Amino acid sequence: MKTIHLKWIVLSMLLILALAACSRPASVAPLPTATPDVPFPVMNTPQILDEIIRGTQTAAAVLNSPTPGAQKPVNTPEPQPTSQPKPEKPMPTEGRPAAYTVKKGDHFLCIARRYNLNPNELASLNGFGAWPETLVVGTSLKLPSGGSFPGDRSLRSHPATYTVQAGETINSIACKFGDVLPEAILAKNGIGESELTAGMSLQIP
Repeated sequence: MKTIHLKWIVLSMLLILALAACSRPASVAPLPTATPDVPFPVMNTPQILDEIIRGTQTAAAVLNSPTPGAQKPVNTPEPQPTSQPKPEKPMPTEGRPAAYTVKKGDHFLCIARRYNLNPNELASLNGFGAWPETLVVGTSLKLPSGGSFPGDRSLRSHPATYTVQAGETINSIACKFGDVLPEAILAKNGIGESELTAGMSLQIP
């Protein structure tokens, strides 16, 4: 009898629970399910490292790829100022030349003093009956291989500086001193004959 009574009690309780479940309103929303705080799928550490590496490689490839149509700037060298070559400076001839071409500013005794020549021998060698007062520019004179100028070859002492006068040439200046070569004056001052100008200060060797 007790066993039958317990069965009825259990069945009664199950029936009550079943009726309670059926009587629950349909409009009641189901209880919310707890969602994780992370709004995106969580990857493990190796996956994150792979993504970072792939993203870095992709960005580097984009930065290093040439832009279509873009050209690299060409470094054009700036034009350098071209210096005008200075005229060649004549150097003094060592010893006595075999011939000499008359230049503007020269005269007969000037050439004899300059190269330490006997004027009579110079005149005779070139067919002059006497010392010529003038010489034609461009005339070639033969110079004696021997002999010397009688007396002092210099006409004046050599100053530290000499100021060029209007109309003077390097040969006429050399003739004022007698015993100095025009080429020696140019070399001493580091200039060419075309650079000689009035008012210039020259050193006389």
